[in-house]
Amino acid sequence: MMKMPIKMLVTSVLMLPGLTSLANASEQNSLEQVAHFQHLAFENKAKTYTDYARLFNLCQQKPNAMQCGKEYRDAEQMYLSAKARSDVLDLLIKGDNFRAPLPESAQVDLTKALIEVGYLDGVNVPSEKQLLAAVNKWNKQNNIERTDRLLLIQLMMIQIDAESRTGGV
Repeated sequence: MMKMPIKMLVTSVLMLPGLTSLANASEQNSLEQVAHFQHLAFENKAKTYTDYARLFNLCQQKPNAMQCGKEYRDAEQMYLSAKARSDVLDLLIKGDNFRAPLPESAQVDLTKALIEVGYLDGVNVPSEKQLLAAVNKWNKQNNIERTDRLLLIQLMMIQIDAESRTGGV
């Protein structure tokens, strides 16, 4: 099976029934940015897997090695988190769930990610309105269309952004 370039895949998925409004010319930058974050997610997953696999192999051969404690557990957690973000973003795009709303329970994760990327100060617990304002500032900085509601895909992209900046969320 021939692999499609990410940009083509995102654009073709967004042309599915119910998503055609996302594929108009004025939102082309948003589509390109989604593809960019999908690529970043894959890169983060690959990098963290390399680190985890190196330690996994070492700890299989030498279980008492110094790196087989906290360092190994941290590498495993970083990889599993990066893999989960990449998988969820892929599922949202490929599964016609591009506009899935952000569950209220995930607002804590969104807040943490927005603090990581510098769009919230972390002093107070933000209201949904403050979260939306911060997301729209992030959207503007990343050439993504303004939104009137919090979406799960936004959380994934902001977490991926934070991970790529800091090495982990």
